[in-house]
Amino acid sequence: PRGEHRVARGPHVVMYTDPLGVARAILEHARAR
Repeated sequence: PRGEHRVARGPHVVMYTDPLGVARAILEHARAR
């Protein structure tokens, strides 16, 4: 599932470990609106 690791680790942690994942989550969030 997308974004599950982001919630588990915390957004500030993933920002450093998975920048592409963060960008993807932001795009998906914007698209969902």
